[in-house]
Amino acid sequence: MAALPDTRMPGVITQEIPTLPPSIGAVPSAVPCFIGYTEKAEKEGEDVTLKPVRVRNMRDYENWFGTSPNQQITIDLDETVDESDPANPKTTRADVKVVSIADFKFRMHYAMQLYYANGGGPAFIISAGKQSGGTVDTNSLVAAIEAAKKARQITIMSFPDAVKNVNSDNYYGVITAAALQHCDKMKNRVLILDVNDEENDNAKVTANFRSKVPQSINQKYAAAYYPMLATTLDYKFDDQGVEVRFHRKNGRLSDAIKPVSDALDAFNAANNTARASVKNEAMLKLTKTTVDQLVTATPAITPEALSDATLTVVKKEYKITEWPDDIAGAFGAADAAAVKTAIDTLVTAATAKVTTDQQAADAKKTAYTGLVDAEKAKPVANADYSFKQLATVKTNNNLFYNRIREAVQDLPVVMPPSPAIAGLMVQTDATQGVWKAPANAGLAAVISPTVDVDDDFHADLNVDASSGKSVNAIRAYEGKGILVFGARTLAGNDLEWRYISVRRTFCFIEDSVGQAMQDFVFAPNTRDTWIKVKAMIGNFLIEIWKAGGLFGNTTNEAFQVNVGLPETMTDVDILEGRMIVEIKLRVARPAEFIILRYEHKFQANAA
Repeated sequence: MAALPDTRMPGVITQEIPTLPPSIGAVPSAVPCFIGYTEKAEKEGEDVTLKPVRVRNMRDYENWFGTSPNQQITIDLDETVDESDPANPKTTRADVKVVSIADFKFRMHYAMQLYYANGGGPAFIISAGKQSGGTVDTNSLVAAIEAAKKARQITIMSFPDAVKNVNSDNYYGVITAAALQHCDKMKNRVLILDVNDEENDNAKVTANFRSKVPQSINQKYAAAYYPMLATTLDYKFDDQGVEVRFHRKNGRLSDAIKPVSDALDAFNAANNTARASVKNEAMLKLTKTTVDQLVTATPAITPEALSDATLTVVKKEYKITEWPDDIAGAFGAADAAAVKTAIDTLVTAATAKVTTDQQAADAKKTAYTGLVDAEKAKPVANADYSFKQLATVKTNNNLFYNRIREAVQDLPVVMPPSPAIAGLMVQTDATQGVWKAPANAGLAAVISPTVDVDDDFHADLNVDASSGKSVNAIRAYEGKGILVFGARTLAGNDLEWRYISVRRTFCFIEDSVGQAMQDFVFAPNTRDTWIKVKAMIGNFLIEIWKAGGLFGNTTNEAFQVNVGLPETMTDVDILEGRMIVEIKLRVARPAEFIILRYEHKFQANAA
């Protein structure tokens, strides 16, 4: 109904009469927020630590948050050489093995690569701190959750740096609890949890995951996924950060093994002698203290009183398991003073011997270290490098250099599943709708799960009768790839909120309708407004029903919208300025269990 025209002055008055109800714009249903540690946090000169920043692609992320730190990598290179012709030795085989990736903590940059590989789109990043700090701090991650309130568009939350760097009490008991409380308050987002792949059976999952997540917190806003994923991503490294340990099975280097080994044996033998002397010295000092106390006691205890029983008590008190012969002999002295003198002499001698032995051991160690360093510095036929850094190998042997780089690049980067799941949710929402469960779908850039989940383990993960905290399994299926094969929330025993797609569909509808209803704040609380609101919401839900998001043969079966007197409000509500709208939805649920029943159908007898 148009407003009344101003008719105080003669003339032609033009009015446009609205005939269509206002409409609801669907909000984006899949906008993840990744919280973790970054190389930097600077956008257009502003420090954006603990601030949600929207990125559209990897370029945005790298411009504002940088990349990953270079990993420290140790390589074993085993070279087999044919030296039948000493003048022309030939490498017959070079086996490269990656021994270790040191201190792999920060996964945010890898998480973004995995997210975009699985269909990701715009996302928010909250940097909890700089990677240069070297630690992942629980309090900083919790503070980042608080900062997420500033970005209303967020609908999914993930913590890629938490699962391997924060103990289970803090990750599941503190960070998860804070994130679930946040999601419950915001109402438009869900949390994706990563379950550590070290929990390789259901009992460990229950002990270290289910028992840590507080039972009192609303669990319908979270879904957990297991296990970690071996991916096709490449570790970031530079040549200086790769240490090569060279082992040659034939040739001159093997001849050098014996003196190095002899030096090591000598060092260990010297140390053993020194440790034995230290042990004897400790026994002597303890015994001397005991004898001093016995001699100065009132009344004084004579040497004759130091019977075997007394010595047994002394041994037990000081945890002495054996007596050196010279200590035992000292107790045969004629009087207490002689006992003290004998023990003082023995302590002095033992102390001097310990010092001498330790000096000898240190000398052996120095000699051993020198031999090893000398061997590392020596050139090997057809190689001529120092065995320390990949950069040196590159200068002297390009074949080995390329083999080593290929081995490092072929090493799978192990990642938590949440970034891949977030990307899958974005892709599924865009192609099929938020009501389609992100399950029975393949993951890209993934080689394999780090744990092979069998059917029995999968059943225990999916259904937990006591806690209800379901864990969605990721499994490898022959001919199909790596599939997400679970679609439950942590409220796995709740018939209303069992499925993550149902929870996210409600979040999507609630957020879309809620934002559209902002236009009706302070509107007249009358029948005309109620009709507009009901039509607006109804039209929106009809489109969702047509797309397959709501279940029912008719719209009346799929949803119901009620507003106004006397359906949802009373006169008191009108007087107090409340407009109450009731929306009932029958959201489509996934067919988690497909049961095929077969029976014999017998041929009827001929008439």
